Amino acid sequence: MNFGHLFGKKSKSKSSKHSNENERHETNARSSMQTREKAAPREPIHSDGVLNVCVVDTSTVLSGGQDKTLVLYDFINRRVVRRWVGHEHDVVKVLYGRVVNLVVSASRDRTIQFWNTNSDLPVQKLLGHELVVTAIDFNPQNSVLVSGSRDNKVIFWDVKTAQILKTIMIGRNLSTDAKWSHDGTFVAQTGEDKETKMYDTRTMTQVVSFPKKQYIQTSCDISNDDRYLVSSLN
Repeated sequence: MNFGHLFGKKSKSKSSKHSNENERHETNARSSMQTREKAAPREPIHSDGVLNVCVVDTSTVLSGGQDKTLVLYDFINRRVVRRWVGHEHDVVKVLYGRVVNLVVSASRDRTIQFWNTNSDLPVQKLLGHELVVTAIDFNPQNSVLVSGSRDNKVIFWDVKTAQILKTIMIGRNLSTDAKWSHDGTFVAQTGEDKETKMYDTRTMTQVVSFPKKQYIQTSCDISNDDRYLVSSLN
């Protein structure tokens, strides 16, 4: 029996099989690339720069931009759920209140606005700052909102009535960010004065000012157990 002939034939068949598989892979790859090339380019969510983003849940985010709008975006299905128009200037900060199902926006037009996820119109407009509003955050119950601005003011608001509960005025305290603790007892706030301050929310007074850093403090956050405070600087 001619074993060499048999083995040679088998080897040739195997080589041919691999060649066919490679051709199929190349064809599939070309087809996939052509499909991607033919797909219509996605429209930008904002027509100008995006200034702030807030996670709403595992499929949607909230964003605010220089186009004066805020957008609720479904990034799983890649579609705009709702777009709100109502500010006269850049939307600097956005926030979502899960307890009350409210969207909050802070703007360079010096206002804070509340929005309902089922309506295009603002629910409430808060007036109290004299310059761009640069920081907003809810307490855990979403019943009180804290805001900061370049006007040196930190304001505590009653969410239900939209009334000011307390205004704290601190010289050179140009706010950049504010975060409420998870137990609701204090607020951390960073500013262009290179300091991070702490406010007791029960008395709505400043209780701590951490040592001044070398550079402007741009943002802050608090750990889930309220044991650690982190801040960033530029």
